[in-house]
Amino acid sequence: MERRFKELPVQDRERRVLLSGGGTAGHVYPALALAERLRLREPGLRLLYVGTAEGLEADVVPKQGLEFRTIQVEGLPRRLSPSLLRSLSRLGKGYRQAGRILDDFRPQAVVGMGGFVAAPVVFAASRRKIPILIHEQNAVPGLTNRWAAKVADLIAVSFEDSARHFTSARPIIVTGNPVRREILEDTRDGYELFELDRQRKTLLVFGGSRGAKRINDAVIEGLPSVASAAWLQILHVAGKMDFERVRAATRSLPAGGLLYRCVPYVEEMGAAYRAADLVASRAGATTIAEMTALGVAAILVPYPFATAGHQELNARYLEKAGGARVIMNESLDGKTLFEAATSILSDDALLASMRDSARRFGRPEAAEELASAVFEIMEGR
Repeated sequence: MERRFKELPVQDRERRVLLSGGGTAGHVYPALALAERLRLREPGLRLLYVGTAEGLEADVVPKQGLEFRTIQVEGLPRRLSPSLLRSLSRLGKGYRQAGRILDDFRPQAVVGMGGFVAAPVVFAASRRKIPILIHEQNAVPGLTNRWAAKVADLIAVSFEDSARHFTSARPIIVTGNPVRREILEDTRDGYELFELDRQRKTLLVFGGSRGAKRINDAVIEGLPSVASAAWLQILHVAGKMDFERVRAATRSLPAGGLLYRCVPYVEEMGAAYRAADLVASRAGATTIAEMTALGVAAILVPYPFATAGHQELNARYLEKAGGARVIMNESLDGKTLFEAATSILSDDALLASMRDSARRFGRPEAAEELASAVFEIMEGR
């Protein structure tokens, strides 16, 4: 690959990488996983993360000890509307702000992780002839990465079939979706943390940090059907927004049967995954990457309003590989959820097969492979 960046003076050869992506956990956490790996590979490497002040990244990135700067930008409306002009104006402003940050930081590589904030950063980097790598987490690329692919030096994808959605002639590699070390290497005992019974089968249910009301409603509706199941326990992460409602609706379970734990949020997701025999969740790319890296079988309920239906495609890939069952949102209720869960959990051979398939599908080395790609474009290879 042709070396595109200018040689730095001898006194300014500190190696620097700029990361950008945000808005949702699906963009931010893979970026943090990559940052971890880059710092492990080269402790003296200087990293800067560019996001927005409103996105999730503004909270979680500084907590990881990364330099963080913001630009003003917002997503473009999908249809003509009065807000389109405001969004375009902010996009231009964000582009100029990104340019100033690049001129100040002078990175040898820029990594775009998707989300609207990455677009002005990537295009400003292209204008300055800085090597660019973009990473797509989902089966179907988002709008930002479709645009960014036209100027990127290298495109990294999580699913092999994603490559067909990119029309540019840029090189494409399959790395998988980076997973944080706190997930991969968590050695805490989930049974102790969440007061679970080691003799029971464990169903872990969650819908993201805010929860998923449709999944919560299915749990509430279906709990009476498994209330007498002394072989089963459920760790239900209801989300901070919906926790009180769910807790109030599930207080009356009879003693002596099902063991049910309801919590608003879990920081120790690595421990929760390891305690789980089966997960029921949405089908975000990060969730799938985490589960499969640890070899956990799943019931996936794709979020119906995901852009271009990417969550369903994410889920179908894992289902085809044998690591998951898919229940569409409109078909989800207490009956469908718990019929699927109990049929899997009560069949040891099936459960073992699904877990093996999930493990084969997973790419726990994704962060390492993506880090290698970043260093390659930095070095002009």
